[in-house]
Amino acid sequence: MERITNVNQLKRGDMIVSVKGDIITTLEFREIHPHNDAYSVMLNETYDGAPKFYNKRLEEEEWYLYTGGKEQRKELCQKVINNLNKSISYYQSRIKKLEE
Repeated sequence: MERITNVNQLKRGDMIVSVKGDIITTLEFREIHPHNDAYSVMLNETYDGAPKFYNKRLEEEEWYLYTGGKEQRKELCQKVINNLNKSISYYQSRIKKLEE
């Protein structure tokens, strides 16, 4: 998937996606906020208005252009699996330390 790092890479209607832990967030870009260009207007998965989106998040977090294709959905599932495996490893190491 193509990583998006700047709001100027997006056009109206583009979808972006991010994975944190086991949560997949999909947003639709509508426009740069008309009164403050540090923010953008986005819609969530149910096409409700999402809270204003701080554009610097694109640089600081991992957001990807999302077309909804089968390969992209598989890649997102793999990211969730990787995140969950990291969490499991962390808690297994915590248990091991507690047992010592």
